[in-house]
Amino acid sequence: MEGIGTIRDALPGSTNPSAEATIADAKPSRSPKKERKSMARRTGQTGRIERKGNKWHVRFYIDVPGQSKRPYKSIPLTTCSGPGKVMEQVESATQAKRIRIMASEAIQNSGANSEELFKKAYAYETGETFRQHAERWLAEMTADFKPATLANSRYLLERYLYPSFGDEFIGNVKFKMFKELVDRLKADKAPAAKTVHCIVQVGLQIIKSIVNDDGEMKYPQLWKTSQLRMPPVQNQHQPDIQPDAMQYLISNSSGQIQVLFALLAGTGLRIGECLGLTIEKLSDDASTVTVDQEWWRDRIQSPKTAAAYRQIDLHPSLAAMLKAFIGERKTGFLFATENGKPLSATNIARRHLHPLLAEFGAPKAGLHSFRRFRVTHLDTVAISRSLTDFWIGHAKRDVTDSYSKIANRVQYRKDAAQQAGLGFETPASCTQVPVLHPNSGIEIAA
Repeated sequence: MEGIGTIRDALPGSTNPSAEATIADAKPSRSPKKERKSMARRTGQTGRIERKGNKWHVRFYIDVPGQSKRPYKSIPLTTCSGPGKVMEQVESATQAKRIRIMASEAIQNSGANSEELFKKAYAYETGETFRQHAERWLAEMTADFKPATLANSRYLLERYLYPSFGDEFIGNVKFKMFKELVDRLKADKAPAAKTVHCIVQVGLQIIKSIVNDDGEMKYPQLWKTSQLRMPPVQNQHQPDIQPDAMQYLISNSSGQIQVLFALLAGTGLRIGECLGLTIEKLSDDASTVTVDQEWWRDRIQSPKTAAAYRQIDLHPSLAAMLKAFIGERKTGFLFATENGKPLSATNIARRHLHPLLAEFGAPKAGLHSFRRFRVTHLDTVAISRSLTDFWIGHAKRDVTDSYSKIANRVQYRKDAAQQAGLGFETPASCTQVPVLHPNSGIEIAA
């Protein structure tokens, strides 16, 4: 048999070198086994005392996060008493004993023999730091969270959580570290109480997201969040625009800004929803606005929540103002630059809203205050809470709310919108339609 012949040729004394090579090459090659680091195999370092210049130094190995090989650290102890490199030959027995005690304390203070530092350093190699888990959590949540939510979570991580315990072994991030973070933020009186709650919530979500093969939390939270004694969320800053100030804003603005202010105040739209509106989202008579998208940081995205998908009925005077503003446009964003892109919310607030409020003598407020104005107005005219929630885009509060089918009562909604009014007077005539660039891609009716 050919196979037997090949093996026989490879026996000692054979004159067939190729067969020897064949057998040699067939031997399995073993790659060197990488030894897994273990704190249990370490007996604890006493260090090596050496002379450097005119001082005694203690040298020892220490774990460093991000480095697989431990560097040889050197710490100065005290001045040498005389010439010579061997401490026992230079120093008296008493002084040598004192130096060895100093060396032991230096090693102890460095944490070189501590399990905590070992876990922190080894966590880098195994991907077990809080920071590494947080980055994976953000990547996994991309499909589930809105870009704005992800951006806010990343800000809280980079601004507060990473500096506090980003490089710690995830299993060590427990009550004590969260308590120290909360206490420090409370002492600094910044950020706001609501933000402190959000910081802790993001941190705990990351830790709770780590599960074993059975889907069980790997690091369960065995303490109550209330034990952190976070600052109470109260007296939140929620600026309100009074009716006379709102009338001043609308009467003393012009162009797109005037219509935008009126639409925000008369509907309670979120600014992102308003800027994301296209002509196609309005009914032919502009009496109904359909919300199914919003604009955020140069991109279109889905609305904030499921309840934000809705239709909003407009007061006839506001619908007429909006119809005149649209003019002959058939497509494109309702409020657009000359290039056809939506306006900037930041520019609207800084260049128009804030200066007009200052002129009137009203407190500074943001664009979300228009939303509060609308809800307050609907309360003052006794519009049902179910209809208010529907128009505003808030989720149903309880089972009873889920029974309400106010969305299907179209004529009732329209009558209620007319009955409710606006809380301000619309201008007698609409000002100019936005001037669009020829290459903006916006369709104008012939």
